Amino acid sequence: SPFIETSGAALAHNGVRFLEKKLEEAKEAGGGLVFVDEAYQLVSDRTGPGRQVLDFILPLAEGLSSKYGPLVWVFAGYQKDMEKLFEHNVGLPSRFPLHIVFEDYSDEQLLVIFKGLMEGSKGLDTSGAAAEGANSQAAVPQHQPVNKSPAVSRYRRAGDTSEDKF
Repeated sequence: SPFIETSGAALAHNGVRFLEKKLEEAKEAGGGLVFVDEAYQLVSDRTGPGRQVLDFILPLAEGLSSKYGPLVWVFAGYQKDMEKLFEHNVGLPSRFPLHIVFEDYSDEQLLVIFKGLMEGSKGLDTSGAAAEGANSQAAVPQHQPVNKSPAVSRYRRAGDTSEDKF
């Protein structure tokens, strides 16, 4: 069965006919999985084609069988934006009952990932002086304009902007 990957923006821009063409591929294969990344973009405007696409998807997502064969739908996106998507129609939550939330990486986890990428793909040495430089950069996210960051809030209350820290 095919794996159909698209985005909310692509569906909103291209409309129902675009999705129908994609679903024909699934029909020919006897079904498939449709992954819609940043699905919340389907409801970014009040009456646009994205909402029409979402209304088209609703009956197809009611069960596994449809005129396109068995389909599994996966909507992905940022949690707060996805909440707005599910407000589009009271029937949406029942069609997508399983929600998986991935927590944000901590600064320490990001540093480990960064070091792994640098060592693996670039062959860079992250030990010794290189590691000290990377570790000193680990404090940078505390000064970035991150939503609800206590550090940024303290600086702003004191009259500073995050740009003043660079």
